[in-house]
Amino acid sequence: KNIKTAATHAAEQGLDIGYRPATAEQLLAEGAGPFDVVLTMEVIEHVADPGEFLRTCSKLLKPGGLMIVATLNRTLKALALAKIGAEYVLRWVPPGTHDWKQFLKPEELRAFLAGLAAHLAPGGEGWLVMSDLAEHLGLRTREEMLDWIAAGGLRVVARHDTRPVHPKAGDPHDPLHAARSRETTSLWRLEAMR
Repeated sequence: KNIKTAATHAAEQGLDIGYRPATAEQLLAEGAGPFDVVLTMEVIEHVADPGEFLRTCSKLLKPGGLMIVATLNRTLKALALAKIGAEYVLRWVPPGTHDWKQFLKPEELRAFLAGLAAHLAPGGEGWLVMSDLAEHLGLRTREEMLDWIAAGGLRVVARHDTRPVHPKAGDPHDPLHAARSRETTSLWRLEAMR
């Protein structure tokens, strides 16, 4: 269903995008790629071995390619909002869609940032795409994230912000409206401090 929706959207926009229902492992085994972009949105919390999944995805990238990973935080607030709220109260997704134990802890994001500088080529960048919705929900602060970046031996080269345009962003009846109405998604361009 998601692929059909995405393909319809691409066709309406005149975009030439090929969508395939396959795992990263299947694509790698078939010799697919390399790709300019590997996008995994809300996937990593559903795989058995997140580290191996990311290594497999990185093998699908062209040199200089971009991998974008989005996931949920493993905090009590995320359990309440993303698991219980989204599945059982608001029924945005079917019950059982998420296993809270598979959500990533903030410490795991910190560990990723801590190891990023060692993997960057000289002059290379790591890009972090992140919504500040967690900040507006009190799940983390901006200062915490900036501290994680600095502790990883990284500095912010630039940040590009965009505001959401999806219907929930302007729906005053949405239980998360107060946070969503202030949400900004940012592309953080990071480089190693050498």
